Formats: sequence, C-alpha cells, structure tokens
Amino acid sequence: MSSEEKAQAAFEMINAQIEELIGIVSGAHGDGDYERGFERLNRWKDRTAKLLSRHVSPQERAKFENKVLVRVISSDPFDSLDDEANEYKAFLESLMEELVRHPEYVFSETIESDGKMIQGKLQGSFWPLIHPIIAKVARERFDHGQFADAVESSFKQINKRVKDYVKAKIGKELDGASLMYHAFSPENPIIVLDDLKTVSGQDIQKGYMQIFAGSMTGVRNPKAHENIIIDEVRAIHFLFLASLLMFKLDEAGVP
Repeated sequence: MSSEEKAQAAFEMINAQIEELIGIVSGAHGDGDYERGFERLNRWKDRTAKLLSRHVSPQERAKFENKVLVRVISSDPFDSLDDEANEYKAFLESLMEELVRHPEYVFSETIESDGKMIQGKLQGSFWPLIHPIIAKVARERFDHGQFADAVESSFKQINKRVKDYVKAKIGKELDGASLMYHAFSPENPIIVLDDLKTVSGQDIQKGYMQIFAGSMTGVRNPKAHENIIIDEVRAIHFLFLASLLMFKLDEAGVP
C-alpha cells in the first residue's frame, strides 16, 4: 500500500470514528441516559485505540489513550460527557489535519523511551528474545493490538506454572501473590533460585520472590479486574518482565 493510500485509509477511519462519537453524544442527550452514554463512550474509545494501532504510529495511539486518564463528573454529568467527547474529537480532527500536511510523522515508527530513540517496526523485532511460552500465549493478541490482554495472559501463565508445581509438591492450591511468597520463601522455599547458604543467594531468592509476587499484584490483578489500557511500548516492557520470570523458572527446573 502506497503512503497516499495509507493516509487515505487512516483519514476515512478517523472520520468514521468522529461520526460515531457525535452519534454517541447525541444519543445520550436524546435518551437522557448519561450512564449509558459513558459506557458507549468507553467502548468507542477501546475500538478507536485498536483501529489507530492498525493505521498510525504507536505514539499517536498513546496520545489518544492518554487524553482522558481520570474522569471527573461535574454537577451536570452530560457536561462531563460532552467535555470528554470533545477532547477526543479535537485530537482526532488534529490528527486528520496532520495526515494531510505531514503524513510521514503520523506513520513514523520511531518511539522515544527514556531519552533514547528506538527505530523500526516494533512488531516482530523483539519476539526472538521473548520466552517461548510467553510468545505462544501473547503474540497473537499483541499482533492484533490487544496489548493489555497479551500482558494479562502472560502473567496468568506464570501463575499457572508455579501453581501447578507447588500443588504437585505440597498438595495445596494457592494463587497470586500468596502463592509466590510461599513458593519462593527464603526460609522454606519450594522453588530454589540460588545458593541459599550464601547471603547473596538469600538476597536473590528474596528479591525474586518479591518480583514474582509484585507482578501478580501490580500487573496481573489490575488488568484482570479493571478495563486498563496498555500501549504497545509498555506491553513490550511487561512481556520482557514475564519472559525474565519464565526463564528463572527454567533455571530452577520447574516443568
């Protein structure tokens, strides 16, 4: 597809999303049901973010997702609905203008992270570094723009692997952070990650116990219980963390 065709496809997609957004707001006012309006707006935002990931750069999707991170309901909830919708509409209209004037920036795949520039297409370039089990459960979701689901499925797989091993060893079925504290406890570990006769080995055991447990509490659980949006770059960060933990389980001989 030529750059002109890409720009045209992106332009038409964005225009269609704006029209749908206007319809959502108009419908909410017509029905007098702002709660349904916000629910429809949430679903519209999720769909629009996924569509943007297919048509424009990860930076533009991230900008869109970050437009309204905290919803503040005013005394008139319809005003709040209008304000939030207008923020999305203004961003998408400016993106359409940029597609006409500077499409090369809209399609750029350069991402700035911690002051360093990472060049090239993200999808596919990092997968050889990802643990095979994580790649198996996450790659298809990631490639379809389902970044949060890719992350959640990865940490669920870590939980399952540890859970099955612990149950086979002690006959108890544990889950999440409590499972990790039990499995990697420096005092009485079921899974040993280093030489516990040394101080450094004990520190490593304790440190990874906290990382495993923290991953369950801070990464897996919030995504499982909330509609959290994760952009492409942050998803890659989490996938590398999940891979590290899977490789540690390999080293410890966990099947």
